[in-house]
Amino acid sequence: MSFRVLDKETILDELRSLPDWKFVHNSLRREYKFSSFEKAIAFMVECRPKISKENHHPNWRNLFDKVFVEYTTHDAGDVVTDRDFTMATTLECTYQVGYRI
Repeated sequence: MSFRVLDKETILDELRSLPDWKFVHNSLRREYKFSSFEKAIAFMVECRPKISKENHHPNWRNLFDKVFVEYTTHDAGDVVTDRDFTMATTLECTYQVGYRI
């Protein structure tokens, strides 16, 4: 898989298109809020095939009606790359279409 490592300026510029995502400790992070535990899990299940297809898996966890997501590219030394933004956009589109409260 190819990727492009992004510098901090580029990351902050790219985040303008993903306002709910943050750049924290060399990773992209987002907390999703749902109306129920079932919706939170359904979101994770719906995202799974998209994540597997790209073979770029997040660090994520569920806590009742929330899903916490963290993306970094391990193959690049745990820094943010264009692949992280691709996946953040994919998750964001899934959320906006079917899960936004």
